[in-house]
Amino acid sequence: RLYSNYLMELRRLHLGQAMDIAWHRDNTKVPSVQEYLKMVKGKTGTLASLAAKTGTLASNADEETVKKAGIIASEIGAGFQIIDDVINLTTGNPGKKRGDDIVEGKKSLPVLTFFEQNKENPQKTQELSQCFIQASKEGIESPAVEKAITLMEQNSSIEIAKKKGIELIFNGGNSFIKLFGKDNEDAILIKELFVSMIPKELMGAENKDA
Repeated sequence: RLYSNYLMELRRLHLGQAMDIAWHRDNTKVPSVQEYLKMVKGKTGTLASLAAKTGTLASNADEETVKKAGIIASEIGAGFQIIDDVINLTTGNPGKKRGDDIVEGKKSLPVLTFFEQNKENPQKTQELSQCFIQASKEGIESPAVEKAITLMEQNSSIEIAKKKGIELIFNGGNSFIKLFGKDNEDAILIKELFVSMIPKELMGAENKDA
């Protein structure tokens, strides 16, 4: 059971990573938000899912519990990937420059949210697409990087993505508590651990005491 789950999660991880790379390389491909969430639950969510499944399998849990724990964990993992993408477009990730995802052509949730909200405004979507093309050619010092970030800030797509990432993490923690029982101290600690990993500067006042 352990090896079977390990190999399945590894295949899902490779598939998710392949989808992400394919979207990077094709400037004309704009996946939907739902396609993105499926990809990131594979690319990043499988790591969390594998940990949850391994733990529940090692405790000799039934198949239904193992499956549910894996699904919950994959959504939490997706939440942290979204948070990572938001940080890239705001403060910048450690060891990276702010906006280098734009240079790489990464179709992150803030970007896809922008496209989805402006699907009736081709001028806006074309403007952002041109920023990606220019940044790809000119590198991280290109003015197109900051222009792209400004466009997404004005449209609140970065803020919307941030809230989605935090929501996935909080909801996942609550789902673990529901799965293992509201009085289960370990489940409560798991939620507290995940919440503590969200950068404090991203936490709104409504979430700080949750």
